[in-house]
Amino acid sequence: MNNEQLLKRAEEACNARMQRKERLYSFHEKMVEGRKVSAKREEHISRLISDERIRHMNRLRRIKEDKQGVMALKKLRIFSAVIALFIVLLITLELALPKSQLRRSGIITDKEFEKAIDDANYKEYAKLENKTEEKLLWELLTEHFGGNKNAVLGVMCNLKAESGIVAANLEDLNNEMWSVDDSEYTDDVNRRRIRKKDFVESRNNDMTNGYYNEYDKWVNIDGGYGYAQFTAYENKDELYRFAEQWFAPNGGGEGYAFNIGDPEMQANYIVYLLSSDRYEELDKKLRSSTSVADACYLWLADYERPYDPYEDDYYTLSFERASWADEIEEACKDR
Repeated sequence: MNNEQLLKRAEEACNARMQRKERLYSFHEKMVEGRKVSAKREEHISRLISDERIRHMNRLRRIKEDKQGVMALKKLRIFSAVIALFIVLLITLELALPKSQLRRSGIITDKEFEKAIDDANYKEYAKLENKTEEKLLWELLTEHFGGNKNAVLGVMCNLKAESGIVAANLEDLNNEMWSVDDSEYTDDVNRRRIRKKDFVESRNNDMTNGYYNEYDKWVNIDGGYGYAQFTAYENKDELYRFAEQWFAPNGGGEGYAFNIGDPEMQANYIVYLLSSDRYEELDKKLRSSTSVADACYLWLADYERPYDPYEDDYYTLSFERASWADEIEEACKDR
């Protein structure tokens, strides 16, 4: 029996008790009817009846208050259930969004987010509109370098040699090692089937190649990705964080799903690097470069620092990469 039923029984018992008392006093009045009863006796009987009625009303009031308390508790439980349901729906909706605040704040685990993100309806990844990746990068770099063609081509020739100027480009070695093409890998990263940790550490199926440097820090030599084939942990981590900000509210890619291989995002990331305090000196040198080969050399020596196949401090490699200049310039001409 619940509280409401108990209180109803109590109210019925209270009323029944009062009815019995009323009958008793009525019977007493009939018994003394026609007899002489002292004023003191009449006053005593009247007081008894009055007191009993007051007690009865007090009992009914307490029962009524208890009933109101039960109803209030019941309403509170219903209200709490509605609030809980609303929170569950809010979290479910938040999980379904590509730029989840809960995920970014760490409240939602990777596993929960990965499951929700697979079911989300994604907007199409940001695409170029009537513009090639080369043309987009050319325009941004030309604006950044104030029209210095040597600097623009020096950067682009190096990126051409590294990735073919394809933002969603996974290192060829890893395409073979992991049996995955560029689009599959990019989609897996975007949908968190490959977690951020695995992306920045180049891990996939526990196959990671690398070595420990003189600081006993692990250096990856595979998993290069993007325009500059970003490979080192720090570079890929910075690229990933830049992409998160790019597709976040008020970012350049707001309204689109996170896309690590988005050309516009990566082109802006290259400009961001050149504008940073870290590469301030490189940026100054590029702006004053006297030839495309000179600019290629500066990028190789001050930023990329790749393995030098000719072992001549990038001299030959810089001329080799500068040979892309005419092709790039022709492709980026205004038609």
